[in-house]
Amino acid sequence: GFKLVLQGFRIFTFDFVQWMQDNGVKELSWTKVNKCGLPFANLLVEAIPFLTHLEIPGNGLGDDGLRIVLKAVKANPAMELLDFSDNGLTDEGARLVLEV
Repeated sequence: GFKLVLQGFRIFTFDFVQWMQDNGVKELSWTKVNKCGLPFANLLVEAIPFLTHLEIPGNGLGDDGLRIVLKAVKANPAMELLDFSDNGLTDEGARLVLEV
């Protein structure tokens, strides 16, 4: 597999997720999508089952988006690295991350 790095790139279609899976993407670093919240979280849920690394700093995910993403992360025992920095998380979001 390989690492896909995107910055400020907005693509919210499940075809993109299928492309990632078909091409063996195992690590995703996607920064500065900014304030995409729940649509971004829902897209990530589709990608998480086949990822080992997920770096999504600076995307305005918020606690609600993080909650959605972490449900999928918990179901993926292959996940090795997570980066949720600079996503507008509160103390509640930090607690959610610690439960993973």
